Amino acid sequence: MAGKSERIRVIEDGGRNVGGVDDLGYRSAQPKDGFDALLDSTSQEAGILYWERVGELIPRIGEDEKLQRKLAIWADANDLVLVHEEELVEEDEPVPQDDDEAVFIAPLETEERKGKLAGKKKNGDETDTFGPDFLAGIDINDHIGLYLKEATRRPLLTADQEKELIQRIRSGDKDALDIMCGSNSRLVISVAKRYLGRGEFFLDLIQEGNLGLLKAIEKFDPHRGYKFSTYATWWIRQKITRAIAEKGRGIRLPVHRFDQISRLYHQISDLRQEKQEEPTIDEISVATGETREYVQGLLMVAATPQSLDTIVGEDEDSTLGDFVEDKGANVVSRGEYNILHEQIEKLLTIIDNPRDQAILELRYGLRDGCCYSLEDTARIIGITPKNVWQIEGKALKRLKPMASQMGLKPDNSVKSPYVDLTKKDQETMFQEKVRKSLHFIKKPRDREIIELRFGLRDGKKRTLEETGRIIGVTRERIRQIEERILIKLGLKPEEKALKDK
Repeated sequence: MAGKSERIRVIEDGGRNVGGVDDLGYRSAQPKDGFDALLDSTSQEAGILYWERVGELIPRIGEDEKLQRKLAIWADANDLVLVHEEELVEEDEPVPQDDDEAVFIAPLETEERKGKLAGKKKNGDETDTFGPDFLAGIDINDHIGLYLKEATRRPLLTADQEKELIQRIRSGDKDALDIMCGSNSRLVISVAKRYLGRGEFFLDLIQEGNLGLLKAIEKFDPHRGYKFSTYATWWIRQKITRAIAEKGRGIRLPVHRFDQISRLYHQISDLRQEKQEEPTIDEISVATGETREYVQGLLMVAATPQSLDTIVGEDEDSTLGDFVEDKGANVVSRGEYNILHEQIEKLLTIIDNPRDQAILELRYGLRDGCCYSLEDTARIIGITPKNVWQIEGKALKRLKPMASQMGLKPDNSVKSPYVDLTKKDQETMFQEKVRKSLHFIKKPRDREIIELRFGLRDGKKRTLEETGRIIGVTRERIRQIEERILIKLGLKPEEKALKDK
């Protein structure tokens, strides 16, 4: 029989070898590979697997996050609930101090323990643990109220009744399953209530808890001597916490990371109650046995993401994004450019002909920051490149005396701030340039194609296929028309790459 060291090596391999020499070079004679050895080597009771006993077999499980992820995935695949033995110890319910903490923190006592606090009848049967304050604090509307009212009508089951129903369920009795689920609806609601404010709606929490209840009914073995309510609570909690980890945040957290943060907040709550003040990072680090960097990292990950579009201020006319510094912006260059741009616009008022003004704006990037070639300008204006060159020369001669008086010199050039823009800003600038050039497009159908493709009509960009269906032509025809129009507008190759293909 293989020794403990070989068994550890098999498990730490994460289930990759099936006898012989594994990928890490260890030889294994185990009939079960990877984490499956835990099923025989740990105290695996009715689908509950204790972290402490896993740690005895795999000493480095606490430090190896990659191994923890593998263990969490394996446990879910094998319908096992990973819990800590200390969670069975009675303790007061921790109180979250802020929204971030409320997402992860949850009481660790079981529903069985809550039943004990309510007392027992003299004949030994349980009392109804769901008293008048069962639904206190829950904001319910009509459909939620009807569901909760129906759940409270179902009578609680005795241990003998539960055993009988489980046997009938194993025989395929669907009525027994309905009775079992209905009678434990209050248990699901009670657990779900404790997870309100974690990012999920109350009914969604109840539905996730019902899935856990069904799993508990499927795996419960009454001959082991455990109470069904105790056993079901673990599965209900697991399904609810997994749902919160998967769906309760804008940015999904891996399950193992969610569990780590939850335990950290419980330890912080214990320290807070013990010291009667907010613990420091160093105190948390000492209490948890983790490094300061590890604790800070978990707290940073636990922070609730905030949308940059969040409205702030009393007037509600600003967003959070308005106050976030753009570290990539060249503020000095853009300011100089804007001043110079205003001076040149004032200078252009000397030119009376709108066509001549448009030529100078296109040639020197005064319209949208892009300097067009003679050919591109000629296509946009509708004249020959030679005419563009002649008009430009005459206009510059007229502007030269006034430019000298304003202190504008030929070498007084400022780098355009558009080169410092992000790709998103460039796309926005490109879209605006197309919008300004729409009046050059004569055919209504061509104009409609450009409006659909670049979201100029309703802000939604259409694909070639969508545009083709709306216009009534093929995808390839849309591409050809679009390319022809963009060339006519004088787009450069690098600008074409910015458009939505």
